[in-house]
Amino acid sequence: MECDEMGNFDQLEELLKSCACSHDLTVLLQQQNKEESRRILKHYRKKLQEKLDGECKAIDCIDYLIYELQRNR
Repeated sequence: MECDEMGNFDQLEELLKSCACSHDLTVLLQQQNKEESRRILKHYRKKLQEKLDGECKAIDCIDYLIYELQRNR
């Protein structure tokens, strides 16, 4: 699964839904409270890691989103 600059996160959203993620990724990334968005992403990153038992592109993708949120405060 690739995370491109165009924001193609369809597969990531499917994975998050499978982890009972009730948050819409687009809304999460556009909301004003970046700290809250980061906290939620970190929570789901942990859940994904447990579910997938290790590393995968989705986790890299979440790391990238967390990094972008930190950078764009």
